[in-house]
Amino acid sequence: MTILEAKRVGKQFAVKDSASLWKKKVFQALENVDLRLDSGRTVGVVGESGSGKSTLGEILGDLQHPSAGTVLYKGRDVRSLTKAEYRQFRRNVQYIFQNPKESMNPYFTVEKILTEPMQVLLDSYDAASARRRAAEMLGRVGLAESALGKYPSELSGGQCQRIAIARALLLSPEVIVCDECVSALDVSIQAQILNLLKDLQREFGTAYLFISHDIGVIHYMSDEIIVVNHGHVVEQGEGAAVIRAPKNDYTRTLIASAFFTREAARCGAL
Repeated sequence: MTILEAKRVGKQFAVKDSASLWKKKVFQALENVDLRLDSGRTVGVVGESGSGKSTLGEILGDLQHPSAGTVLYKGRDVRSLTKAEYRQFRRNVQYIFQNPKESMNPYFTVEKILTEPMQVLLDSYDAASARRRAAEMLGRVGLAESALGKYPSELSGGQCQRIAIARALLLSPEVIVCDECVSALDVSIQAQILNLLKDLQREFGTAYLFISHDIGVIHYMSDEIIVVNHGHVVEQGEGAAVIRAPKNDYTRTLIASAFFTREAARCGAL
């Protein structure tokens, strides 16, 4: 079943012209992007910083509106949903941000950060059961229940990232947009979180849009890979096929760079 779909999506930003105080230029962040997210499958989006991959994720998660094209939720334009339907969309399409602390209220405890979305978006809410569910999910992402009483400022970046992942998973969404969601974690924790996401996908049929600059992580997670460069899709296809026989020079460069980085780290050069 197709849950979320982008059809010829484009995004432009107005930027100041350095040669004039009054004129503005148009920056084309994305152009004519098509993708489909089906239940139980992962689409990986890979590219360098500034390639447009995070912008694409924000558009699919309705955190930005496209300048062109359409985003469909179960076949319907997101912009045409009623208030009640959009509430269901907001519950069922969750987002894990690259910088988790920016998505957390610094005056909220972890318990409040985790339980507030359940209070707002679940039809039946019970504070005690929500706390138990939050504590259980913290354990699944490798954090102790004692973290519930802490504030974001008391936690490391990696701990905050795991809390952001727990927050997205708590609502049992149909789609999760994962924007560099393991880049701040140690390698051992990365593996734990990636395997947790795979386990939950098998259990609940969750679809992932997985965004990363690391093509190795993308390869491990993705059924389909989309390679983005300067806002354009330069390669798109079945994950193993893209890695095994890339057709585009940019894709080959990403693969070679990932191999070089891993070899250098293994040899102690990095």
